[in-house]
Amino acid sequence: MKKNTITSRLLAVMMLLVLVISLPSCTPKLKREDGKYVNSSKGLSYYAANGAFEPIAVGEKFCKLDDDELFVIGGLDPKKFVCEKNTKQVFYSTELEIPAFEDMTVEKIVLCYEEAIAVAFKTLTEPEDIEYVRDAYLNGERGYGFVSPYDIKDFMSIKFVFKELPGLYFSVGYTTGHDGTAIITDRFNPDRERYYIKADGLLDRFINSSDSSTGESSDVTTQK
Repeated sequence: MKKNTITSRLLAVMMLLVLVISLPSCTPKLKREDGKYVNSSKGLSYYAANGAFEPIAVGEKFCKLDDDELFVIGGLDPKKFVCEKNTKQVFYSTELEIPAFEDMTVEKIVLCYEEAIAVAFKTLTEPEDIEYVRDAYLNGERGYGFVSPYDIKDFMSIKFVFKELPGLYFSVGYTTGHDGTAIITDRFNPDRERYYIKADGLLDRFINSSDSSTGESSDVTTQK
């Protein structure tokens, strides 16, 4: 009798395992369709965002695209925004329109050293500091040509945070050379990939100063 009970329980467990394995995955899967990423049955449809956008915080898994898992972006509706965790690629709903950089309000700027990871060393919150960096990015003098990696002393990033998109960074590069020069690069913007912005000394006052008027220093570390 005891042996039959054990056998019955084992069979029940095996049947349950087979049932679980045979059930379809609960994670929605997206498919590529005319430049979009969609799952019609779940009402999901996304475009890939400009590569300069990054999630500020990554939440739980939400859906899949091919073999990649896409995640919730902290503070944002996943039906509107999701991201790939490792590459940081952001996807946004096809029902949305991302405003142009110059049409959005920058609420703060996070400055980071870029090495194996991105290490934030200063957060700018004062309006005059924000406008100073924003204006350099939008209106700085253009330069053309190839920048050799042998000429680079330090590589940093300037991460803009917009009022309209509070869960995202818009990240551009800031490179300093051994000769004291500095440039802003934006390799993800098709209009800007052919040139760089001359920015000699742009961030010196923030790198070398602990003045609280530049905003609080940040020790936040984020994965690249």
